[in-house]
Amino acid sequence: MADLTKEQQAILDELIERFVGYRKMTCDTFDTEKALAMVRLVYRANSYEMPDRVDFMDSRDAALKLGEELTGGAVSLEGLMREDVGWLVQYTFSHAIGEITDAQYADIKIMAEALPHVFDIVALDQACLVVKMPKLIRTDANDELHGEGQPAREWANGDVDYIWHGVRTSKRFVMEAKEVTAQEFLAIRDTEQRRVVGEAAGWGHIVQLLGGKSIDTWTHDVTGLKYELFRCDGGMQFLSKQSPKLQDGSQPTYFEPVHEDLRTAQAARKWQVPTANGWLSVEECERDPKLVYGFET
Repeated sequence: MADLTKEQQAILDELIERFVGYRKMTCDTFDTEKALAMVRLVYRANSYEMPDRVDFMDSRDAALKLGEELTGGAVSLEGLMREDVGWLVQYTFSHAIGEITDAQYADIKIMAEALPHVFDIVALDQACLVVKMPKLIRTDANDELHGEGQPAREWANGDVDYIWHGVRTSKRFVMEAKEVTAQEFLAIRDTEQRRVVGEAAGWGHIVQLLGGKSIDTWTHDVTGLKYELFRCDGGMQFLSKQSPKLQDGSQPTYFEPVHEDLRTAQAARKWQVPTANGWLSVEECERDPKLVYGFET
């Protein structure tokens, strides 16, 4: 894209803010006509015959359940790319500055106008199930869906979704993380779900739960910060890191999971820090564990 004028940049900035904000829209903004326009577009674009029946659903799970009842099998959402609105911003901006015509923008306009109102749809032969936006949405500092000790999404019919920094998970992993047993934790094969439990419960709790034992310690010769490598039942390893002094003078310790093949705390600390060429291997860190960088965080 060529250099933008001041006016064009202002238009683009406003569009980015508006479209990203749509991710936080709730069901009290629902517009039936704009939703129906989106439904007609989806069926036409996929060469489907538009059904007579259109149901407006109060949650994604309710739509999926009804879809299974209507078809006798599993159904899926169409996926309206709510998380990736960049292409909508691009086309809307191009239309705003006259690079594409009204006719070229017509279908994109329908999608852009429906985005604040339609979460997604289940497109079936028998019916179209339109999922309205949730009643409440919570996000983290990076605008990822996130609920700490509570659901990240609440729907008008009472359904809830538990999501941890963008990762869909279970109520137990968010609300009852400290009640997860060692056996349960070790049985979790999905690393993202393990991360959810570890972060929700606190990695220090997981180290204790798994019977972690110290196998090596190291003190940074410049910062004086202390590091300790722990090995747990099941093979997992964690590095405890002493924080620099906070404003109140305290220096809390934090735990983070590290590679199971690391053998020293110093190498584990180096393994955590990416270089200009990417991440170092365990072997490279163990061979030369000295870490040279400007400051400790």
